[in-house]
Parts: sequence; C-alpha cells; structure tokens
Amino acid sequence: TNIKVEWEYASTDWDTQKPLMLANGDLPDIFMGGILSDDDVNANRELFLPMNAYLDEYCPNISTMFEEQPALRGLATMGDGNIYGLPSMWPNTPTTYSTIMINKTWLDNLGLDVPETTDEFREVLKAFAENDPNGNGIKDEIPLSFIGFDDLAGCLELYCPFGAVDSLGGNWLGVTDGKVEYINATEEFKSAIEWLSGLYTEGLIDQEAFTQDWTGYSAKLNPEGEEIVGVAIGWTISGAVGEENTKDYVVLPPLKGPSGDQYARQNPEMLGADRNKIVVSAQTKYPEAVMRWVDALYEKTTSMQIRYGAIGVTMQQNADGSYEVLDAPEGMDANTWSWKYGLNTNAPGYAVGLDIIPQPDAREKLAADEITKQYVKSEYFPLIMIPAEDIDELAILKTDIQNYATERTAQWVVSGGIEEEWNDYLDRMNVMGLPRMLEIYQNAYDSYLTQGDEK
Repeated sequence: TNIKVEWEYASTDWDTQKPLMLANGDLPDIFMGGILSDDDVNANRELFLPMNAYLDEYCPNISTMFEEQPALRGLATMGDGNIYGLPSMWPNTPTTYSTIMINKTWLDNLGLDVPETTDEFREVLKAFAENDPNGNGIKDEIPLSFIGFDDLAGCLELYCPFGAVDSLGGNWLGVTDGKVEYINATEEFKSAIEWLSGLYTEGLIDQEAFTQDWTGYSAKLNPEGEEIVGVAIGWTISGAVGEENTKDYVVLPPLKGPSGDQYARQNPEMLGADRNKIVVSAQTKYPEAVMRWVDALYEKTTSMQIRYGAIGVTMQQNADGSYEVLDAPEGMDANTWSWKYGLNTNAPGYAVGLDIIPQPDAREKLAADEITKQYVKSEYFPLIMIPAEDIDELAILKTDIQNYATERTAQWVVSGGIEEEWNDYLDRMNVMGLPRMLEIYQNAYDSYLTQGDEK
C-alpha cells in the first residue's frame, strides 16, 4: 500500500489515557487490537469514520468477509446503520467456553465412574472429601474449587444442570423462547444456588471459592506436592493444572440436572468473532489510503500471520497446503510464544477457510469442545450494540443490580437462606430497575434479530 506507519503502543495505563484522548478528540488515524469498547465507540460516533462508503471501492477483502459471513456485518453495524469498527473471525474456535475437569486418577483410586448427574456428582465429591483419594494420609483434599462468579473459572457452568444458562460476557443474560432473561432472577437459578449451598454446607466446595484470586486458585490446582483438587473449572486442563498433572484429569461432560436439563454455555460471537478490532478516526486526512491499508490486513494469509506470527518463524506451510503453528522453543512457554511474534487474540483479520493447525493448547481446547458442544443451549444473548441513548442508563442499572446479585448469591451459597429471602430479593431487584434493564436488552435483541432478517 506504500504507506509508512508510525506505531504507538497502548501501554498499561491505557484505561487512564483513553478517556482523556476521547474527551479532547486528538486521535490517531487508527485504533488497532480491540482497545476501544462498544461503549467507547457508541458514545463517541462523531469521532470515528463510518466505513460503509469505502468498502465496495477500497476494501475487497473486507467485502469478501461480509459476503462469506453475513452475520459479521450485523455484528459490526451500529444502530444508525453505520460500521465504525471492524470485526475479526478465525477458524479453530471452540463453541463452548469453560471446561469442567475432574481428577480421573482419584476416581480410579476410589473405584468410581465419571458422574453424569448432579446427584452422582455430589456423591463423588463426598467420596473425594472422605476417602483420601490422593493417598497421602492427610485430609487435605478440596473436592471442588472455582473462582467465585468469574466468567471462565467461576461456578456459572454449574447452574446449567438446573436450566439457568447465561450467554457469557459477565452480563448474566439468557434467552428462552425469544425472551431475554436475567439469569439471577429466575427460578432455575434459585434451584442451582440451593444445590450449591448444600454442597458448600457439606464441605464439598473450596471454602475460599468466593474470595480467592487466580494466583491462589492456580497454586491449589498445580501444587508442588500431591494433587489436592478433585474438580476444577478453566479454559483447558493443562492450562489449569499444569502439564505434569494433566494426565490425571479428564473433561467432565455437562451434568444432567433433576429435571433432565443438560446444557453448556455458548456465545459464538464472543468466542469465534469479535468487533472493534480496527477503528478509524474521522479526522484522518487520507481515509481512502487508510482503508486500503486496513483492507490489506484482511487478506486471509496476512490475517493469519498477524495473529500467529510469520511463516518461517512461528508457522510453517505444509506440503498439503495447510498451515501449522509451531510449538514454542525449549525454555519458552506456549503463552509467551503466542504473543512474541503475533497479536494473538487481539489481532484484526479474517482467516476462515484456511486450513490452520493451531498450537497444542488450542488443539486441547478443541478436543474438549467436541465433548461439550453438543449440549449448548441454542438460544443465547449475542454481542449486541446498545443504542447510544440507553448506554448511560444501562450502565447504572447494570452496576447496581449486578453488585446486589453478586453479594446475595455468594451469601446464599455460603450461608443459605435463599428460600426465605427470595421474594424480597426479587422485589428489591424490581425497585432497582430490573424491568427497565431487561426492556433495554430486549429492545436491542429484537432490533438485532430484525437487522439480521434484513441482511
């Protein structure tokens, strides 16, 4: 494209710099890597270039992406019909998010099968707590551990056997028969918390599950001595418990609940696609040249190398035409390797259709996904643009309601009381504005579906 680019790194204080930059309007030509959120773009549309008018003439690769993946255009389109931020989409992305893993060696030591129902799961946890499955003669086993309500490693996946299935992203939203629900205000959620509270009371859940951070959690999953955790939740087994302990754990398929519910959480846009990977300033003096340069990033093999690194360095092209991400060199872990020469998950681009053999941890995740993806709930709340006029109101409503729900839920799991306090809890949620919050989300969801029908 014959363009010289001056790069400026968004450093660790970006969250402080960003609002100041948006407020004074002194912007770079391009924001790259998903460093602007939906709210940043939506609330400051006048600062950013509407890309629609440039796509047909200057952006053949981006246009191809939208032709091959019509849903991506809807994902990127704001309520005013304009595209201000470009999405990305990659092959080899899982359908499901969290992996529940269980210590198979412990099961074998105790002569137990992998549990399939919530009742069987409870019995297994009790056996882990009472029968010294690690064989060290010390009552040091933690039957089940997780990180509070963390979207990846928290207990949310354990709501699913009771029919309370959120759509990832930390909003605790679900969809049933076209109706948007706040999961933490449903009867299904209530049943799940009653069950978890019973497990906690029996000492089957890590007593630090709602106070520990990633450092403490990881130390328990990958100890220097004997393994002490029976069931954990994370992205992959090896990423959670470490390479040495991986052999002892297997994926636990979604449990079947008392009413026969058996689900896993999903959100294809969150896991398989993303938006605002490229946002262009409306102040740029050369919009046509900038859009040509941006389009070059969306040529598939170029996109691939932006994400994974260059062919001949971190990738190789095989004789059969496939591309393979090389293993990290000795002395370097896979995570460091994946970021050293590429933008990894921050990369803009589109590589769907290329035959890419990913790195080992990605292959492990895809193998786990083969076990869990058949159980995803078909309806979910996608990544949706909230109208600009509703952003501020929604932010206040969501913060207050989420904080209250988080506080009460943790208290109920640890100390019980949800049955007695449930109606008062719902009444307070309504006073705090839950109906209005759901109205905003429902309107945005209905608009999204209509927009999809029009594409």
